[in-house]
Parts: sequence; structure tokens; C-alpha cells
Amino acid sequence: LEVKKSEAEAQISAAKEAKQNWSAASKKHHEAQKAEKVGLKEMSTLADKKAALDVVIDEHFAKLVDKTAGEPKKSMKEVTKALKQHGAEKQLLEAISAALQPEKEHGGFEKVVIETAMEILTKARANFAGKVEASEATKAALAAAVESAEAEAKDLQGVSTALEAKAAEAKDAKNEAEASLADVEKTLELVEKTFEDAKSEEAQALGEVANAKEALEALVAIETAVEASETLAADAAEEAVLPTAGEA
Repeated sequence: LEVKKSEAEAQISAAKEAKQNWSAASKKHHEAQKAEKVGLKEMSTLADKKAALDVVIDEHFAKLVDKTAGEPKKSMKEVTKALKQHGAEKQLLEAISAALQPEKEHGGFEKVVIETAMEILTKARANFAGKVEASEATKAALAAAVESAEAEAKDLQGVSTALEAKAAEAKDAKNEAEASLADVEKTLELVEKTFEDAKSEEAQALGEVANAKEALEALVAIETAVEASETLAADAAEEAVLPTAGEA
């Protein structure tokens, strides 16, 4: 029983540890998924910002410069908004708004203003492009981390399940051993009780034999006394019948 108990305790302890490892791996997997989700959202935001800047540069700014913009006011609003977002000073914003008016000829000053504004926007676009390119490697790394964590959690789940099954088997074996021991103890108690009952019955029988022996001995003594009394009585009667010497 002690062996079964020790085995059961060892299996239960191992199963508990495996379950804790699985729980930790599952948490790691969840955190990796969360990190991937955040990373993908950030990448998507970067891609959206680059795409929006592409439209500002290639559609609005370029068409304002060559005077083909269908809606000059709207295009100017988008250009100045983008320049402001990427650090252009107030003087440049005012200058570019004046330089890109449809009726304005592009002299030396206007060309410098346009080149300066374009440099700010193209630099911002290159920065976005670099981040988007770098994010592809980050995306792959995040996906690999999720896959690795998922595989580890799956493996540990299998280990945990197997050890839980073994622990259950060991526990059942321990319970069966305890039940068997209880049955043996119960049987032993019954045997002891039967033995005690038999001893009691034997003692009672011996007492009855002794009583019977005493009664028999008393009966024999009585019979002996009776016989002796009868003999004495017979002798006395015989003596009474015989004549005395004078009568003869």
C-alpha cells in the first residue's frame, strides 16, 4: 500500500507540474498572439500613412506644381496638412500656399519653396517606406514566435494530459489497494471474533462437562451410600432372625 501511495503521490505531483508548465506556455502563446496583433496594427498604420503620403505627393502636390489639379483648394489643404504633420514651419506653410496658387508663376523663390516642401515630404515618405520594409521582418518574427509558442503549448498539453491519465491510474490503484487492505482487516476482525466466540463456546462446554462430572460423582456417591445402607439393613435383619444361644 505504501508503494502504491508513493507512486500515486509522485504521479499527481508530476501531473500538477506539467499542468503548470502547460498553463505558462499557453500564457506565453497568448502574449505572442497579442504582440503579433499589436504589431500588425502598427504595421497597417504605417502602411496607411505611407499610402496617404504617396497620394499627397503624387496626386495633390505634383498636380499643384504642374497646375493640373482638379480641385486646387482641396489639394492645397492636403499638402499643407501633410507638411505641418512632418514638421514644416509656419513661414514655409504660408510660402507654399502662395507659391502653388494656380495663377502664380514659379520664379526662383517659388522653386526654392517648392523644393524645400517636397524634400520634407519625400523624406517623410522614405522614412515610412523604411519602417514598412523593416516591419515585414518584424511581422515574420512575430508570426514565428506565435507558431513556436503554439507548438510548445500543444506539446505541453499532450504531456499534461498523459501525466494526468497516469496520475488517475495511480490514484485508482492506491484506492484499490486501500480497499483491499480494508477488506483484509475486516476479514481479520471477523476471524478474530469467530475465534473468540469459539473460545467462549469451548469454555462454556468445558464448564458444562465439569458440572456433569460433578453431578455424576455425586450420583455415584449416593448410590454407594444407598448400597451400603441396604447392606447394613440386610445384615441387621439377618441377625434378628437367627436364634440366640439360650433359645437353642
